[in-house]
This record gives sequence, structure tokens and C-alpha cells, in this order.
Amino acid sequence: MKIILFGKNGQVGRRLVSLLPSDNELISFDRTSLDLSNFAKVKEVIEINRPDIVINAAAYTQVDRAEFQQDLTYLVNQKAPEVMAAESNAVGAWFVHYSSDYVFDGSLQRSYTENDEPNPLSVYGNSKLKADQFIQQYCDKYMIFRTCAVFDSYGSNFPNTILRLAKKLPELKVINDQFTTPTHAGFIADLTYAMIQRIKGCGRSLSGLYNVANSGEAVSWYEFAKILIKKLAVLEGRDMSCYAKILPISSAEYQQDAKRPQHSSLNIEKIQKQVGFVAPYWQDYVSLFYKELKK
Repeated sequence: MKIILFGKNGQVGRRLVSLLPSDNELISFDRTSLDLSNFAKVKEVIEINRPDIVINAAAYTQVDRAEFQQDLTYLVNQKAPEVMAAESNAVGAWFVHYSSDYVFDGSLQRSYTENDEPNPLSVYGNSKLKADQFIQQYCDKYMIFRTCAVFDSYGSNFPNTILRLAKKLPELKVINDQFTTPTHAGFIADLTYAMIQRIKGCGRSLSGLYNVANSGEAVSWYEFAKILIKKLAVLEGRDMSCYAKILPISSAEYQQDAKRPQHSSLNIEKIQKQVGFVAPYWQDYVSLFYKELKK
């Protein structure tokens, strides 16, 4: 299959690059090789190459900054994916896109399913929802993967930020009343690849919206930070007192420009039935995260 990948240097994009070329023709772009604001160029790339699959792993993910850079946020997270989706549909290609748990307001006291009503609290969440709605309305063959708390040993994410600051500051205040399920970029890429493999011969039966997250109990950012620091201390043979003291703080006390959902874990039963596997626990990927950091 011929695949076009946008966002090849992001957390998920990098993982996909290592997976896809083995039995596919891959054409990939990053922000330097293709400016997503150049809609004519985005359209031209798809029109000329006429791929079987277009994957959009590009996104503006600075949630707080998005409140002040709304034009850029909607351009990258909504407008560019709409162009990709429309042109993919025009050439008969599948369109694969990544969404976010931030399309929900977090008011439910359970994991969100694909059928729950979105209600984003931030510009970032709203921009992701707008793209989802367009794709669902105008694409014949699509897969939207809704993810949460994506992390990897590469890139800007919560674990890398916590570890950097833990070695630098005397104490860190981390929110203890917002809960999510940490999800590894490698797992998302593996699952994407598995779903792509099932496209062959399935027609449009796989088309739809899917939650994608690791298994395991939802955890607060505070608890996640403590787990990360404790694991680092064990691996380095040091006491936790060698790192920043982690202090719990409520979201009301912690000043954030963008409002976030309090409970945004995702129910993954639908995609597990489609792929036929049990998603690994997120704690297992924390171990992988440290192994890769060591390398």
C-alpha cells in the first residue's frame, strides 16, 4: 500500500515511520518539508500521489498556549485535517487521524466511550472536535483514534518534563484532582498499524471512531509524577530525596490558562474487539520508557 504520513517527527509519527516502510511505500512529511498552512500544497501532495491511506499525526498540542494562539491552533488541528480528509476522500483513500480525550468535559465518573457526547473546555479540545466532526461527515473511509496523555522517551510530554524539573528544582507542585490514563506513543503506533493491516479486504466495515489508550486504572498527574520519580530513583540507585519533592495541588490552586477535564480516561472495549487483543497496562510502558531513556 502507498501511505502518506503528515507529522513524521511527532511522538506517534516517529513510531509509525519505523513500522510502516517494511511492506508499504511511505511518503512522509514534517513541518519543515511541508507547511500545513499551505492548503494548496497539502491537497496537491495527496492528489498527485493518490495514496491508499493518508495518516495525519501532526497537531498543535500546547494546550495552554492554544488559548492565546487560536488561529494557529485551528489551522493545524482543524483546517489542515479538513483539507487532508476532503482530498483523501476525493482520491478514494482511507484517512487516519488522531483526536484527544480533551473533547470531553470530564464530568462523568467513568471512562468515556465513543458514543458519549463531547463538550470541550478549551480551544485545543474544541479544535480537535471540529476536525472529528468534519471527518465523520465528509469521509467515506476513515479511522479517528482518540487518545489520552500520550508519552514517549522522545519529545515534549509530561514524563520528560517531570524528570527534567525533578533534577533541577527543590520541589514540584503537581495537580492531584485531574485523572487520566497514560498512553504510550509506541502502543498507539502499533495499534494503528494493526488496524491498517485489517483494512485489506474489509471494505468500509472498519471505518469509524475509536478510543485508543493503555489498560490500567486512571491516575492523577500527581500520582503519575511520583511513580516516575520513584522509578528513576530505583534505576539510578539513589534515594527519592535526591530529586524534587512532589507536592499535591488542586486544579483550582494551580493556574492554567486552559481548563482541562477532571476525569478523561477512555473506554477501549470497541477497538479491543476489532483488533482482538488486550491492551497492555500503561505501567508496563513506563518501564519501556526508562529503558529507551537509558539507551
